[in-house]
Amino acid sequence: FTINPGDTSTVITENLQEEGIIRNAKIAKVWLKISKKSAFKAGNFILDKSWDVPTILEYMNSSDHIQQNEVTVALIEGDWCKDMAVKIAEKTNLTSEEILEKWNDRDYISELAKDYWFITPQIYNSQKVILEGYLAPNTYRFFEETTVDQVTRKLLNQTEKILEPYRETMESSELGVHGLMTMASIVQYEGSKEKDMRLIAGVFYNR
Repeated sequence: FTINPGDTSTVITENLQEEGIIRNAKIAKVWLKISKKSAFKAGNFILDKSWDVPTILEYMNSSDHIQQNEVTVALIEGDWCKDMAVKIAEKTNLTSEEILEKWNDRDYISELAKDYWFITPQIYNSQKVILEGYLAPNTYRFFEETTVDQVTRKLLNQTEKILEPYRETMESSELGVHGLMTMASIVQYEGSKEKDMRLIAGVFYNR
């Protein structure tokens, strides 16, 4: 979680709520007013969603908890999971092998499915890496010393941000979420322009 220089208590608590770290920003603000624990430090913090509100807010009042040494990794459209793993491994303490192993671990994917609605049982039908096509391309910032889970959830959070506006449509589709994700991957792979993608999608839907 990032606190930017100049962020007010209101901004911080609302961002915490928006990112799903706390449930209610208003209650957090009341606690801050009572406890007078609002000397927040700008920087990046690793927080645990299982912590209660006072613990989270107090934690960010100490500069000792600020994380350092971030790296930037650009994951672009068209990157396969194997490409993403290599790029992440080049900048962090992780290896591409351990990243891919985790992304293809059924038990781990089952745990992720509890937190991400778009990970459905059909995902295991994948012929390659299970999470192939589910990790959104973007320019990310990771800590040099990190875990596969932290990296994976950051990517999936971006995927969720992109898909959330279409959630109802995707869940009610005859193709199902996985079917639509697969279709989107094929269409994007085959076409470079939106016009071409529409034509390609039409061919598949009319079969």
